[in-house]
Amino acid sequence: MSTKTRIYSDSCCFIEAVKHRRGIPLSGDANEARIRDEDCWFFRRLCDASRDGVIQLVSSMLSVAECLHVEEPGGPSKETRDLFVEFLTSDTIVDLIEPDIFVAERARDLLWNDGVYLKGADCLHVATALLDGCSEFLTLDGRIKKHW
Repeated sequence: MSTKTRIYSDSCCFIEAVKHRRGIPLSGDANEARIRDEDCWFFRRLCDASRDGVIQLVSSMLSVAECLHVEEPGGPSKETRDLFVEFLTSDTIVDLIEPDIFVAERARDLLWNDGVYLKGADCLHVATALLDGCSEFLTLDGRIKKHW
């Protein structure tokens, strides 16, 4: 394992970053849109730092399956698909972690042992970050945020 700081990113961060890059409104509320715009700026700097080898941005392989589209008429454009590929599967920004039995059991134990009530996919993200030793967990998901 690398000695670089490992920061975990939930799928929603990539989706929000692609929306931002494509000029899709992040919120109908002006104040919320400003906050989310700042979040996207920060996330982009983390992606740059990961590409430059300063930190390691980490996510689950599950993110590839979750990052399918943003709100575009007619479905995801080629530009949107290319951005998801750039972020997730270009092997330049994100270290993708494949879920295994240990991650699945840790995800289950979030409820059984820790009393953390999340959906299955969210549990897999949290368990992956915990088992990978990530120092931070980035998410925009309020259900996850309320636990930490």
